[in-house]
Amino acid sequence: MAAPHCKLIYYPQYPEVRLSGFLRGCSRAPNYLLSEKSLRGREEGRILTLGIGSSDNSVYGVVFSKEHRIVDEINSKSTENYGVLKILPINKGLPDFTKHPEYDSKTELLERLCQISSKGAIAGWNLKSDGRVLETNAPNAGGLTLEAELGIPENPDNRPDFKGWEVKSTSVKSSEISMISGQPDGGLIIDDFEKFMIVYTDEIDKGKYKERYYTGRLRVGDELKKGRQLIHERKLGFLRVVDENDHVLAQWSHEYLLNYWKKKHENGVHIGVKRQDQVTESGKRALFTYYPDVEVGSGSTFGLFLNQIDNGNISYDPACWIRQYPNSGEPKKKQRNNLRIRKKAYRNLYHNFELINTCSGEIMESSNRVGI
Repeated sequence: MAAPHCKLIYYPQYPEVRLSGFLRGCSRAPNYLLSEKSLRGREEGRILTLGIGSSDNSVYGVVFSKEHRIVDEINSKSTENYGVLKILPINKGLPDFTKHPEYDSKTELLERLCQISSKGAIAGWNLKSDGRVLETNAPNAGGLTLEAELGIPENPDNRPDFKGWEVKSTSVKSSEISMISGQPDGGLIIDDFEKFMIVYTDEIDKGKYKERYYTGRLRVGDELKKGRQLIHERKLGFLRVVDENDHVLAQWSHEYLLNYWKKKHENGVHIGVKRQDQVTESGKRALFTYYPDVEVGSGSTFGLFLNQIDNGNISYDPACWIRQYPNSGEPKKKQRNNLRIRKKAYRNLYHNFELINTCSGEIMESSNRVGI
């Protein structure tokens, strides 16, 4: 039976997520087990199971009373914690508590990363969405080359890179990992980019063109820097960059961040890479060596991400510019408004974290956390 009024409500001030409205309009809902008006509406020992249909991506729910025989069976099985929930893996429609698609894709990804790290130095290349293969020495060539080695075309969409896993690579010298590269969904930088650049940046004469450049890393808790500050209004549901007069220069709504996060960052892998620039007869060529030890995180939640914003571990790192060339009309523009996390805090984004050697399978670190 359909539950047309069922919805998830996120309360950022707690933080808390509530499942609501599932009884309303559902003709054969198990009211006696779920309604607060029922004697059994708050009974301990009940189990609510949720699953996603393989054909239509609809969410199906079944509630079992504490005396139902399946409750004892579920409680006797080894399950993986996912926040306040537990994962019950299934295989071909039948209960199988030793296998789960996440484990299969995780194993496959780690095997592929072992193969890549075993290659040694790899010349930078980029796999385009139309199948073209291009050499690249770009600043982000380490990530592009890793994706290409995994068979992943350059992907600008907000989806995980490899079968449900978001793959990140950083150099040993880098202190942060880029997590959100999409544009803010509000503020002057979005409403009128040219006005923003004129008001908040200085023009520099580069000879061939005149340029305005906007940069400067900001964190929640920092004082004003160059007249700007990053604030998190958690109860109102906004992450904002404001000036000394509280004008909103850029903002990310929780709705926008939540949609981005849940699509892309539930599971993640971070791998280190070393870059070497080789001089050849045809010019400079970038070579990349990937390390076998990787950080593996699963079970991320939006609340964990917000906590890292509040802790100052997430930074806003813009790199926007406008270039005006002589005798040309419209100036050239580029916007980059990244949100990055300190490398040492990457593990804090996930309920389950492991440091694994991809080739030996050795787990060198492991941790689990509870709560949102």
